[in-house]
Amino acid sequence: MRQVLSGMSLLLILVLCDCGNSQEESSQTTEIDTLVIEVNNSIGIEYGDSCYVFGEIITIRDNSHGSILILDRIKSQVAEYDSTGTFSFVAARAGSGPGELLRPIDFDLNDHDEVMILDMMKGQILSYSDDGEFLEIAEVYSDMPPLKINIGTDQYLLSLNIGQNVNENGALSLYASLDLRHFGREHQQNLWSSSFAMDPSAPEAMYYSSVLALVYDLDSQGNIYLANTAFDKFHLLSYDANCALRWEIEQSVDPMEKTPHELANEQELVRSLAQRFGGSINHEFSPPAYREVIQDIDVDSNDRIWVRNGLQNRPVFDVYTASGELLGTVLVRIPEEQGSTDWEFEIDHSISCFSINPEDYPRVLQCGTVNLLI
Repeated sequence: MRQVLSGMSLLLILVLCDCGNSQEESSQTTEIDTLVIEVNNSIGIEYGDSCYVFGEIITIRDNSHGSILILDRIKSQVAEYDSTGTFSFVAARAGSGPGELLRPIDFDLNDHDEVMILDMMKGQILSYSDDGEFLEIAEVYSDMPPLKINIGTDQYLLSLNIGQNVNENGALSLYASLDLRHFGREHQQNLWSSSFAMDPSAPEAMYYSSVLALVYDLDSQGNIYLANTAFDKFHLLSYDANCALRWEIEQSVDPMEKTPHELANEQELVRSLAQRFGGSINHEFSPPAYREVIQDIDVDSNDRIWVRNGLQNRPVFDVYTASGELLGTVLVRIPEEQGSTDWEFEIDHSISCFSINPEDYPRVLQCGTVNLLI
């Protein structure tokens, strides 16, 4: 089923009034119901107690008890903090022994709040109980492990994979694919794929063709919500657990250029991605000049889809039902001195975000539970 955005829905994407912004924005007269939420807590300090000083935060998740788990790439560990931001324990730590981590690059929680950590160097997904006890090696990869994982109910595993092909002339190329399957089963279904040349002189191209090429999330029923990177259209798709298209919403928009600050930060973000996966980028390069229309997608614990509007200067989300009906718009008001676009969000039982500004010290902001919002 294809849906075309109504004029009101398009306004929700394009012209959400933002106090203090340009005269053009403030002159809009269309009334839009927008819920504004505030930051109510912060986890992380620049110096001091090592339980609260982070090296590099790359993933955060929250569980059904209201706790937040934080993956620190530099420390190679996942630590848990309660709903007030108080340190609880380290769920998994660095080391080469059983249940220890060498190069963790992503993690997620299953429907029992068990922690599933993807370790690139071990080529494994390791499973831990909700109190941090090592349970088992859930997956072993003989070739390249996934770059990212999402886990749904009934052990659905949605993974972003990368591999290589050799054509009949011996030329090497790379591919990225988004695949869905159950843990312990070999059969998987493909949702998205992209092939691209391997260019050692421009390794950043690999990240723009894989990790940065799309955003997506998985709901409790195994439905997937996906958007390819696009600069001139809003295009949101939903697939069921059999990878059949359920619905899509599409609308053309006017491209918006990134600021010099955004371009500089994006260079550092891509360099950080390379380090995360064991590579490096030492040369200057030019990121895409225009903002992504859909910056991110999250599915909350009530299976509502939060679509972050990449054309806004503040974190703005259009929230949809699982059937694609627009419920409303949410603005997260982050204190001005902490920036506005340099935050990556996790929305499940609660709303949290962490800083991806390379000039900032790593920390997590907490914004309350999703049940209070819509």
